[in-house]
Amino acid sequence: MTGFACALTDRDPPLIDNLHVRPGLRGGGTGGRLLAAIKAALAEAGFARAYLTVLEENAAAHRFYLAHGGVDEGAVDDMLVGHPVRARRIGFGLT
Repeated sequence: MTGFACALTDRDPPLIDNLHVRPGLRGGGTGGRLLAAIKAALAEAGFARAYLTVLEENAAAHRFYLAHGGVDEGAVDDMLVGHPVRARRIGFGLT
């Protein structure tokens, strides 16, 4: 497996809950293609926006999402495997 993406559509806007690329394959464009594909699928399903959260200390992921059209909507409290964390909310327009 190269990577995968998952979105939770039981909320509006939907949450892009996971986007993972196998570590040895990062930097080759797979992440950008996965992000584009999940955004296109959400747009096709009728959603105008989506968002995700990225841990505040994950500067590389933050740069990646901003470079792919995301907008930093600010700091949020989030949960990761049952533990509270600080994250940044990144929003995407889908239209």
